Amino acid sequence: MAEQIICPQCKKESFTAAPYAYLPCPHCGQFFSIHGVDKRQHPRVHREVTFSLNLGNETTPAKTIDISRSGIGVSLEGPYNIAVGKILNIYVPELGIDSRAEVMWRKTLKTDVGAETRLGVKIL
Repeated sequence: MAEQIICPQCKKESFTAAPYAYLPCPHCGQFFSIHGVDKRQHPRVHREVTFSLNLGNETTPAKTIDISRSGIGVSLEGPYNIAVGKILNIYVPELGIDSRAEVMWRKTLKTDVGAETRLGVKIL
């Protein structure tokens, strides 16, 4: 079912079946969702690549969700309590990434088989 949303920039209404996704306003092009304006500085590209993430005391399988010039969305199987602000070493050879990154947000999602931890990291 489509929901009515109002653009925070031009104040015009539109309708969407995906109110939580950041989509462009059909009138002015501003990216926003029901949560507000998209604060990302660079566009994200959906790209799933598996890699090993070193968490300091352990290494765990991970995969990228999306990437941009300044950040990466990361998915880990299972619940992980990784603090916002923690600095990680990110090495994803397939994407040419070998950098330190700061955890900007963390979300744990319940899945059919357990849990998934998602991270938003900013490349330093």
